Amino acid sequence: MLELDPLILIGFYVRGDHFMYLRQYDKAIAEYRTALDLDHNFFLAHKGLARAYKSKGMEEESVSEWEQVELLEGESDQAEATKIAYMHGGYKGVLKVWLKHVQHQRLAGAYIGPSEDAWLQAQLGNKELALQALEKAFAEGEDITFLNVEPEWDPVRSDPRFQDLVRRVGLPVNPGAVVVPH
Repeated sequence: MLELDPLILIGFYVRGDHFMYLRQYDKAIAEYRTALDLDHNFFLAHKGLARAYKSKGMEEESVSEWEQVELLEGESDQAEATKIAYMHGGYKGVLKVWLKHVQHQRLAGAYIGPSEDAWLQAQLGNKELALQALEKAFAEGEDITFLNVEPEWDPVRSDPRFQDLVRRVGLPVNPGAVVVPH
């Protein structure tokens, strides 16, 4: 099937994201897994699975998928650091290691958008730092057009400052804390 339609992997990935945005995590997982059945090295599907697993509270499975992403991106040292961080500090330990990695990459001259910091800070429960980084991402013109649907922003979604940013980005404002699954 993949030989006939090489874009089919993207189709399963996009369908997975669609279900993620609806908070239908089991359906999202099924779509990402179908893509991986066709190509185990499709890193976007591993990313999707990592996000879906985390959203379902399956942290160990999520971390395992993130390790796969890092290996596929050629970052075996970071994959090992992720594994060790999870063993010693759980999922929050992993997030802290990733935040240090992002800061180290910036010091080395790499550009990593402020939305990456915002995402990490939101997941760590640091609402103020997450909102500050999102404001910086907006000011720098970073593409943050998925704010209104991505589950990762649920920890800050109900904050009026987040809702104001959503409005300024040009998205419909949803003052609810989360999107209710269908």
